[in-house]
Amino acid sequence: SDNTTATVIDDIEIVQRTDGPITMDRVFLWGSKVPDALAASDVYWDAIFAAPWSPSVSSTVAAAEAVAWSPAMAWSKVGAVSPPSPRQGHSFTAVGAPGTETELIAFGGERSGHYFGDVWRYTVASNAWDFLAARNSSAVVARAEHVAVVHDSTLVIFGGRGPAPKGDLWTLALGAPGASVGGWIQRSTPADLSPRFGHSAAVHGDNMYVVGGYVAGGVDGGGVLSSEVWSLDLMTYEWTFLGPQSTSVDADGVSAAAAGLYATLQFPAPLPAARLSALSAAAAAADALYLIGGVGGVTGDIDMTDAWRLDLSTLKWSHALAYNHAGLTRADGTMVALGDGRTAFVFGGTSGGGPLSDL
Repeated sequence: SDNTTATVIDDIEIVQRTDGPITMDRVFLWGSKVPDALAASDVYWDAIFAAPWSPSVSSTVAAAEAVAWSPAMAWSKVGAVSPPSPRQGHSFTAVGAPGTETELIAFGGERSGHYFGDVWRYTVASNAWDFLAARNSSAVVARAEHVAVVHDSTLVIFGGRGPAPKGDLWTLALGAPGASVGGWIQRSTPADLSPRFGHSAAVHGDNMYVVGGYVAGGVDGGGVLSSEVWSLDLMTYEWTFLGPQSTSVDADGVSAAAAGLYATLQFPAPLPAARLSALSAAAAAADALYLIGGVGGVTGDIDMTDAWRLDLSTLKWSHALAYNHAGLTRADGTMVALGDGRTAFVFGGTSGGGPLSDL
C-alpha cells in the first residue's frame, strides 16, 4: 500500500514497516538459479525488494543491453545422416574467417581404446557429412586429446595421445569447399617441445598458441602438468617457446618471483598454474588469448576455478576480471571468442566428476 512495505517469502509475510507515505518510481527484479537444482533441470527463483530511500545513497544506471529471446531459439539436431562413428577426444574446427564459416572439420578421437585418424567435413548449407580421404592416410596420425585448427584452408594438428603422448605436428591441405584434399605432411618440431595431450590452443592472426597439457618426460619417467606457452607461425611452421623457463612456483601459480622465470613472457606477473583440459580462445579485436578452467593442483585432478588473459601484444598474463569463476569451473569443454573481443561462449565439459550441458 502507500503507507507500508512488507517482506514476503513463499507467501509468508516476514517483516512489515510503516514509515509514512511511500513513493516508488522503479522496481528491481532479481533472479538466480537455485543452488541445488540438477544440471539437466534448472530451477530459478525471483524476488522484488523495496526499501526506504536515503538521500545519502546514490546509484548510476548503465545503458540497457538488448536481450533477444524467441520460442523458436532452441537446439536442433543436425547432421543425422551418415555421420562419423561415435567417439570422444576428437577435434571439430570451423573453416573460414569469422562470420564466413561454411564448413566444419572433424578429426580423430577415441572409442574403447581405438584411436581414429579419419577426417570428416560437415557442410552447413547442405546439412551433410563427407568423408575426406587423404592421399596418404596413415595410422600415425590417429589420436585423441590433441589440438587442431584450420588456417588458410589447411588443417593443422599437434600432439595428443594414441595411447602414448604425441609431440608431432601434421598439416592437411583442405582446398576449396567441396574440393578433394591433399596428403598429410609432417612438420618439424623442436627437441624441447615435449609430447603432450590435454593441452589447449587458439589461433590469433597467423599464429597458433598452445598452452599447458600433460607433458611426457617427468623426473620419474612419467609425466607432469605444464604451464608452458608455445607459439607456432602458421605460415612458416616455426615454433617459438614463450615461457616460462621454470614451473617452480606456488601451486596457485600466483607467486612467481624468481628472476629469469620467463623467456619472452613479461615478468614480473602472475602465472597460471599447470593444468590440462583447459578451455582457451583468442579474440582478434582484443589482441588477447583467454584461458579458463581445466584440472590441475597437487593431485592433477582438482577442478581449476580461475580465468586468465594473455595479452598477445605484451605477452603478459593477468587475471581475467576476477580470479575465481565458480560458474565456469570445468574441463574438456569448448570456448569460442567472437571477433568483437567482448563476447565469448562456453559450452559443456565436465566438473566435479559429472558432465555439463550449459552454455
